[in-house]
Amino acid sequence: MSGLPVRIRPAVPTDAAAISALLPQLGYELAPERLADKLSRFAASTNDGVLIAERNGELLGLISMHALEFFHADGNLGRITALVVAESGRGQGIGTALIHAAESWFLARGVTHAEVTSSEHRTAARQFYESCGYAVIKQRFVKNLKPE
Repeated sequence: MSGLPVRIRPAVPTDAAAISALLPQLGYELAPERLADKLSRFAASTNDGVLIAERNGELLGLISMHALEFFHADGNLGRITALVVAESGRGQGIGTALIHAAESWFLARGVTHAEVTSSEHRTAARQFYESCGYAVIKQRFVKNLKPE
């Protein structure tokens, strides 16, 4: 099956169940109903998007991205907030294809810089991003505003 081409397209609300089944491979769980709502809102936005990679109707990966206008400088920032490739599709260039598709999406929105965050323990993911031309240049500070 890996010889067949992968199609990358915008995600739509009817993809929610398949996306919900894939997200645990990234370490997250969201109900299909919640995802369908998010996908509807993202579809109506010019600055938020989700692209999926599929082969023969099977979801093999997804990437979510956001374009944000810089306040302090010209240009826009592109942020990748999720990237996951199904275990069955790894090592086939799907992640790289999704990164390239996201970068094209960013360029169409005037993005001048793209960023992605990856947890320290995700060594393979960090190496992958570096192989795609991303570099570690800053630290990120995070505060949970709704502690449980």
